[in-house]
Amino acid sequence: MGLALLLLLPFYRKAYTMDDTLFMLQAQQLLRDPLHPTALDVVWAEVPQRLSAIMPSGPVMAYLLWPAAAHGGAEWLAHGVQGLVLGLGLWATAALALRLGYSRLGARLAALLVATTPAVLGMAGTVMPDIPAMAFGVLALDLFVGFTQASQPVRKLAWGLCASLALALAALSRPHLSLLVFVAALLSHRPDAGWDRSSLGRWLGRWLGRSLWPLGLAGALCLLALRITQDPLQDTGVTSSIGHFASLGGLPKNLLAFFAHASLALPLCLPWAVLRRRYLSGRLIVAMTGLVALLMIVTGFWGSWGTRYAETIYLSPILGLAVACFVDLLRVVVARRERLGLALFAWLCLPLPMVFYVQLPTKYWVPTAPAVALLLLRELGLHGPQAQAITDGRMRRLLGLTLGLGALLGVLIVRTDAAFAELGRRAAAEQIAPRVQGGESVWFVGRWGFQWYAQRAGARTVTRTPPWPAPGSIVVASNRAADSCLIEVVKKKRLLAQLGDIRWGGRVMADEVGAGFFSNGWGLLPWMISAEPLDRYDIYRVE
Repeated sequence: MGLALLLLLPFYRKAYTMDDTLFMLQAQQLLRDPLHPTALDVVWAEVPQRLSAIMPSGPVMAYLLWPAAAHGGAEWLAHGVQGLVLGLGLWATAALALRLGYSRLGARLAALLVATTPAVLGMAGTVMPDIPAMAFGVLALDLFVGFTQASQPVRKLAWGLCASLALALAALSRPHLSLLVFVAALLSHRPDAGWDRSSLGRWLGRWLGRSLWPLGLAGALCLLALRITQDPLQDTGVTSSIGHFASLGGLPKNLLAFFAHASLALPLCLPWAVLRRRYLSGRLIVAMTGLVALLMIVTGFWGSWGTRYAETIYLSPILGLAVACFVDLLRVVVARRERLGLALFAWLCLPLPMVFYVQLPTKYWVPTAPAVALLLLRELGLHGPQAQAITDGRMRRLLGLTLGLGALLGVLIVRTDAAFAELGRRAAAEQIAPRVQGGESVWFVGRWGFQWYAQRAGARTVTRTPPWPAPGSIVVASNRAADSCLIEVVKKKRLLAQLGDIRWGGRVMADEVGAGFFSNGWGLLPWMISAEPLDRYDIYRVE
């Protein structure tokens, strides 16, 4: 926890970014209506929409951000809440490791691995609900295992009720975390217990009769919470939003993103390949590399994103290795026939259903970070109270390299995103607020964090439908944080000034180099260097 605090403390006043705006708008709405955070109209995709129609997650993050909204949208308070929830997740990871039979060293290293996971650090710099989803998810599993191990009726009841609440909070943060019920089922017996087809049937019958009620209660709590907080003016909510964004068209790129994130944004495939280098099949890696390259080319993967086919050359081997590692991991789980391995593999695969979503960004992997850490440490031999040290020098170097490179990449992601988001905050403070205060009509073209600051400064958003800016109005338009074609609705305009950062450097959302930490629609890399501007804001006068 101390390391995570040290890495994130320099960014405690970081500007809001990406989807932070949607969750801050919900928190702001709670100040007016404490029960219906999505009961408001927003412009997020060129036209006005009801927020309840496009919000595929529950109200947990809105309530966590309520204090920040009540203090004028204070960034330090929002990031402080996120930091506290991250600390809860790291503590719960260590507690779960101990409960599953890992040594104290293994428990500490598990929390450390999660704290230095690039995906976790990157999302901890936002106020989106992925860190709460991870924290409440691993806490739910820890409490549920405690429930199954408790012998006293009162203690068992307390563990079960708390596990139900934590699991409900996880699922309300990110709906695919509802699949944790299957992980919990596998962890309901001794972690070193074996399994076969006949024993699984008997175990399932006993489990259904003895341990189902906390998971059933969690489902009931979710439905109740969604019902109470549903938009009263429109019959839309989480379920309809997920259905709206579900798509088979994104399946090929999402499958590639699934393995890319496991290799580049989490410490899974590359360390696993080193640990299992004697057992990984070279032929399988070559075959998977060829298959991935073919999939990229046939589906027009790179061409559809405006990037270069040459990038297939260096990404295909990485993705091929990732597929081979997953095959090897499944082979190990089946060969050892231990419920713990099966449970961790199931936990690892939680993002897989999201391949049918419109996108599969890195953030959907964040709740699986504890599973990644526990799998690696199990392979390093730290599962068991007698495992007090890693004696192999090569393994110590591998672990140190994994922690160091993970922390470095995570900080680079947060630092780059902070610079990108700061441009939006500056544009609103320097180009919008003074003009609004001077009585001018100011409009903006842009989304993500810029939208939060532009709206608070008093600007109106340009949409596909009228009303549009009148002659004499000012329009401030982002070149990256926007659907750039929207500026075309303003036919006659004159450029007055520009604000931006044209220096080359790191990028987290830059399709010209395939960087798409927040959306695989921009690329598969979590971070990349680009010579193109970080962002540029054009200020126009409508004529």
